[in-house]
Amino acid sequence: MLRLDQVTAGTALGGVDDGIAAQPMGRPAAAESVLALAQAELLEFQSDALTETQEDLGFALGGRLRDNRRGGIGQDGARGRVLAQKLVAELAAVEAADLDSLLSGPQDWQRAPHLLAAMQAQTPDPGRMALQLAAWLAKGRPDAKLRRRMEEALAALTADDTLALSLFGALEYGATTPALRQELLRLYHRAGASRQKLSQWLASLGERDGRQRKLRTMLRVLSYELSASGQAIVGSHLAAVIGDLRLLLRILGLEAHCDQAAAALALPDLDGETLLRGVVSLLEQVWVNADSVAEALPPVEPEQQYRLAHALGRLAQLLPEDCFGDAEQKAQLEAAVAELRDRSLE
Repeated sequence: MLRLDQVTAGTALGGVDDGIAAQPMGRPAAAESVLALAQAELLEFQSDALTETQEDLGFALGGRLRDNRRGGIGQDGARGRVLAQKLVAELAAVEAADLDSLLSGPQDWQRAPHLLAAMQAQTPDPGRMALQLAAWLAKGRPDAKLRRRMEEALAALTADDTLALSLFGALEYGATTPALRQELLRLYHRAGASRQKLSQWLASLGERDGRQRKLRTMLRVLSYELSASGQAIVGSHLAAVIGDLRLLLRILGLEAHCDQAAAALALPDLDGETLLRGVVSLLEQVWVNADSVAEALPPVEPEQQYRLAHALGRLAQLLPEDCFGDAEQKAQLEAAVAELRDRSLE
């Protein structure tokens, strides 16, 4: 199965460039079978990526906090305490071998008079510190005195309202830098502001190599926030933002395909990123026609318009059904691309 990180690294599925090099009189069966295979593999990897997001620690931790609030626990400090308790419980279910990176390394901080300060001197990332403390409490078997000190240190860390950002950042990156934490905080604030277009989110994610990881981190953080809030999903701003980011994560699965198509086209000023942004622009439009499709693509010589439209059509075919608002939107986009392609032959 293809993993999300493999696609980010440039793994390309075959089939997108089939038929791009020349103007075909028809669609060969071989090309169709390759396209079908590419689409099936893309759907498989995307389904796994979303399952990983939907069932991750975010909902688990947030749900525990919500349940305790319903049980009558006061809200002052409850969020941090429950986050700490649930984090330990979650790591207790993980194989000890998988926690080696958290349990190994220098341990002199455990004997320091000020345990948390000693940890901060070694590991300035609060999310990483929280994971390390939780791992020791879950698997490290500290004595009663050390356990109490670790619990106090973890409680102090989780009392910070921004700990969730650092924690989920550490889960994704292993460790985060102050600059990365600031970037995640900026994205978090954007999620709480007025709803953004997909193209605006794509632009705000920054460098291409890191945006899928940022998306996964934000999905976990927002899932935690939504689950912890206990608010109804229907009509929720956070739920809508989570839906938008999930959709964008699906679309980013086309990155390697877009690169492959751009390489096959070999047109000036056209790369995979340009194709990807064109797809995003078209998906966020309520109504598309041949003219709006042409506007979403870079200008090319008339004799190259067919090849470019054909490549876009192949990319659109790879998109899962739920990337579209409904069947009508998908049919409309396909018809618009086909019209542009046919118009270029006139």
